[in-house]
Amino acid sequence: MRNNKFNTILLTLFFLVSLSGCKNNQSVTPQGQLENKNNTPIRESKQQAQTKTEPPSSQQPPAPKTEPKETPKEAPKPAPKKESPKKITEESRVLASFNTTILDSESNRVSNIRLAAQKINGYILKPGETFSFNEAVGKRNYENGYKKSRILVNGKGDEGVGGGICQLSSTLYNAAEKSGLEIIERHSHSGEVSYVPRGRDAAVSYGYKDLKFKNTNSYPVKLSVSVKNGKVYSSISKVK
Repeated sequence: MRNNKFNTILLTLFFLVSLSGCKNNQSVTPQGQLENKNNTPIRESKQQAQTKTEPPSSQQPPAPKTEPKETPKEAPKPAPKKESPKKITEESRVLASFNTTILDSESNRVSNIRLAAQKINGYILKPGETFSFNEAVGKRNYENGYKKSRILVNGKGDEGVGGGICQLSSTLYNAAEKSGLEIIERHSHSGEVSYVPRGRDAAVSYGYKDLKFKNTNSYPVKLSVSVKNGKVYSSISKVK
């Protein structure tokens, strides 16, 4: 009898519990969620939502944005230099020049011409001054380094110390005349010479015949003479 009463009580309690569940229109889903009759899941409480962890996303985080590289700025171009006025070259200051060809290239003769040219080259003639070939070159003797070579005496060939320098004096004479310098003294040879036309020569002999010219300009002039490539060169230049 007691067992029957106990079973009756359990059935009654189960029935009451079922009725209360029906009143609330709720049921338990297989996943353990409460569900209304219209199958709408009941919202979880904030505490339950916070306890759940979101599944890791399969998408990788976006790559960091790379800023475009700045192109290097071109260095400012230097301002163009102002061109200074062109310097007047030696050639542009030349008043006149003249050259002759060495037809007789005998070594002593050429040596005498070179030695005399070294005495004159670079000579500065001031305004109003007179140039003397014999004073500039000096005595033609062995002590001064001159050698014996062929010379012209009384229209005939001979030998003498310093032979050949008349070609230098003749070359210088033509440059001086062309430049406008005043010719003070000039002598012709006793015969024709091969390096200049007749009347364009200037014979010199120390203590006897000289070549002289005066600078009548208001500025100094420079005498330039040289021997190279088988020729004798002479020029007169204006000096500032």
